[in-house]
Amino acid sequence: MASGAQCRCASRLNDRHKRHPLTPRHTFVYADLTNFDASGTINYRFINLHITITLALISDRVARPVGDPRPPGLERFMALLSKTVRLFLQHSVPLAPAHPILVLDDDSRIGRGSKRDCHRHPTDDDLCIKVARRPHRPDAQQPSIVEWYCAQSLDTRHVPYEHRARCHGWVNTNRGPGLVVERIRNANGQASRTLAEQAGDTGLSEEELKPLFDSLHTWVIEHGVPVTDLNSGNLVLREVDGQRRLVLIDGIGGQKVKLKFVMYRRSAWFARRLSRNRWPRLARVAHEEIAAARRLPQQANA
Repeated sequence: MASGAQCRCASRLNDRHKRHPLTPRHTFVYADLTNFDASGTINYRFINLHITITLALISDRVARPVGDPRPPGLERFMALLSKTVRLFLQHSVPLAPAHPILVLDDDSRIGRGSKRDCHRHPTDDDLCIKVARRPHRPDAQQPSIVEWYCAQSLDTRHVPYEHRARCHGWVNTNRGPGLVVERIRNANGQASRTLAEQAGDTGLSEEELKPLFDSLHTWVIEHGVPVTDLNSGNLVLREVDGQRRLVLIDGIGGQKVKLKFVMYRRSAWFARRLSRNRWPRLARVAHEEIAAARRLPQQANA
């Protein structure tokens, strides 16, 4: 169902359409914007409102009756607008098998973020399922959609899994659509712990952290991985064959479908440039969080 704002914009545009008929190209773009899927895919209100208002202004001020010649610049602008809108609208929750519907509860939850919960997979201990914390919201699935399409883009470019988790697709759960992701484990089979947890227990020193972050940074820049969040809860410390490495379990691509996300997927150069520029700030925040986690046991014992 369309929101109230979408309905009001549609009503206004229809009123304008009676006075100034829209061209087929106008109508096509507007149809793209108003055919929303109510099954909890992406909330495109920001596109709908901005582009609908743009179209309304164009139809009021420069549109001519059907059949009249139009300025070439307007036609080129509308063609570009159509392509841009379709580029955003192609990102949605892929269809998942209707059955079985996996049952998740509070006991199966192994992690919690700002917008999603992470649960153990009911039938496979090597997998986990990320679901929206508030699935009733129109934009609830955006973080998972971004993660899924970014993972597909990295897979297409054959980026190794050295520092990232595999995405396996979508399932239906009693809490809405869920994104199935690899659960990172150590060589002994135990689940890898986040940096915050590890720092709180063993007090990782700066000397230990530096080569870990240097290795991750080299991988990110070399392969053009769009890292947007390096908080200590998004990084797990994996131990394999006596060696340790950081693995990103979240924080790739961002949490919203927007222009930067589209460019990340289509340009490794753009992703590399933004990650390089962001890295000092992201790494500083991560180190501050690890230092705070290191101090917690000391404060508890004091």
